[in-house]
Amino acid sequence: MGIMTIRKVAQKILAPVIIVLVVTLTVGMFYIGIPAFSKEVYSYRGKAVKLGNKVLKDGEFQQFLERAYLDASQLQQWGEITPDAQIRDNALIYAAQYLAFQNEMEKVKDKLKVTNKEAEDLVKKAFPTEEELKSFMLQRGLNSKKDVLKLAKEDLKNRKFILLKGKEFKVKVDKNDVLEQLEQLTLSQILVGYYDSDNKERTEAQALARANEVYAKVTGGGDFGELAKQYSDDANTKDKNGVYGPVSLAVYKAIMQGQNMEQEFVDAVLALKEGEITKPIKTTHGYYIVRLDKREMPTGDAYKTKYREVEESLLYEKTIQDEKFQNWAKKINEDAESKMEILDPALRGYRLSLKEKWAEAASAYEKAFKLKYYKKNWSLYIETSNIYLKLKDFDKALSVLKKVPAEGQDSIEYQIALATVYKENNKPKKAEEILTAYGNKNPEDKYIHQQLQEQFTTWKMTKAAQREAEIVAKLEKKEQEELEAYQKQLNESNNTNNDNQTESK
Repeated sequence: MGIMTIRKVAQKILAPVIIVLVVTLTVGMFYIGIPAFSKEVYSYRGKAVKLGNKVLKDGEFQQFLERAYLDASQLQQWGEITPDAQIRDNALIYAAQYLAFQNEMEKVKDKLKVTNKEAEDLVKKAFPTEEELKSFMLQRGLNSKKDVLKLAKEDLKNRKFILLKGKEFKVKVDKNDVLEQLEQLTLSQILVGYYDSDNKERTEAQALARANEVYAKVTGGGDFGELAKQYSDDANTKDKNGVYGPVSLAVYKAIMQGQNMEQEFVDAVLALKEGEITKPIKTTHGYYIVRLDKREMPTGDAYKTKYREVEESLLYEKTIQDEKFQNWAKKINEDAESKMEILDPALRGYRLSLKEKWAEAASAYEKAFKLKYYKKNWSLYIETSNIYLKLKDFDKALSVLKKVPAEGQDSIEYQIALATVYKENNKPKKAEEILTAYGNKNPEDKYIHQQLQEQFTTWKMTKAAQREAEIVAKLEKKEQEELEAYQKQLNESNNTNNDNQTESK
């Protein structure tokens, strides 16, 4: 997949999260970190981008890099490998949008004042215990609670700004939606499933007969909680006396929808009065027996306070999703991208390469090598080598690759880049020899041979591609045989354990 194609795919997939990222995640309050990724995210040092009088540098830009690597890791799970240059450019996009957003907030800063108490209340709500707060500080590299409060204030300013935009765009919140958030349900339920707790299948008739038996005991004065422990196949509630909740009516409906629960079931449950019990209701999971324990709504001052909180929360969510807000955000983002000054030479070099300004791009990348942050970033050398290939400067392309640290030279990416220089310089035999030798050094690495197969196929080196395909097929067969052997061993071990348990009885 080419650079431009990857860029388009990444932007298409990531587009829905950009606005949410800009208005919430970038300030850091609820963004803890990134999951494991195959490449190290170095701590950024230097000046990245400037918009107006604001310059993003060092740790400020680091958070956007981390988010971009998170997005890349998600794409990686779907089989899409995002080049480092594209990841850095995604971070640049996020940074520009953040700066655009901050500029807009600056225009109404008098309306976005946040008190210390508001910040402290948010921190207490987000981290109820001292252990949770300390864990958050450790993960985010914060030295004191003062730093946490600073982040909380930024979050609250963002939130207030979004609410202002919501009112400006006349975003409406339906009263019924608020009430559904306020109303709390507590249920007790017993599921007689089509599979029992030992995963043994029941016929529908067997499940119904058992459900009717349980219903008779429940309505005959039996203890619902004890019967749930004895009969329920719902692992989530069985050991809790069958209790489900408390949960808001809105969340309950959303969960039922997410579980593809039949509307007949939901309607029957919501029609209950406190203390009432449904007859067995057929669902795709089995037969449910449900009792409504409580259906509560706040009252007095608590109602007013919670109503206002929920209304604001829904306004916030609806504003972010509102078409007028999205169009406004798109406009200020595009304006920011057109006006921003890219200070980081590597970021600037990649943008120049997208415009096919190869000489200027090469010059920018060469400047990046002089920065300490990029000295060990061997992927940058490969990017630069590819730029020189566009300029047909093969000697320079090779000299750049020779600067790659030893750990980078042992990667499949480096070997392909090196071979590509010779291939582009009309030395296909040398290119094939390089990749073949690397494959021979890694005979058991399926990923490497898959990459070699793909590269040889692209170069229309049919015999070499076929050879790699055969190696991949053998490695896949070996994997399958090892998996089957392991499964056989596991089954034999389980059978032995079951026999021992039978004998002991």
